Amino acid sequence: MLRSLVVLTVALLLAGCTSGPPAPTGSVGSPAASPAASSADTPLPRLSMTMQVIEISLKDGKVSPNGDRLALAEDTILRLKITSDRDDEVHVHGYDVEIPVKAGVGVTKDITLEQVGRFEIESHNPPLTILQLVVS
Repeated sequence: MLRSLVVLTVALLLAGCTSGPPAPTGSVGSPAASPAASSADTPLPRLSMTMQVIEISLKDGKVSPNGDRLALAEDTILRLKITSDRDDEVHVHGYDVEIPVKAGVGVTKDITLEQVGRFEIESHNPPLTILQLVVS
């Protein structure tokens, strides 16, 4: 009887008492975890974009920033936060974005930079260059 119990215990130990397959070794996506690549291993597209916030001030006939060069990567979201002491309009060349500005009222405009090149951002009254935007 004791011999039967020992044999049964050894058989169970050799067979393994797990309810599923053994856990894979390595990390997800490593060759040890998945020998062949599948669509499940393909990285997802980037879901978030980089945002750059620029504060623009139109005051006493001057602008700030004043003609500075700003280099940003394509697909960046450019957020322009504009305050002014006069009614004006800010124009983003190449993107054909015109932003009306009212005296004493702040305005915010988001622009997704989808075009590569050099573009001026300027006020219209008076015509002043605010930024030279370089998108690459």
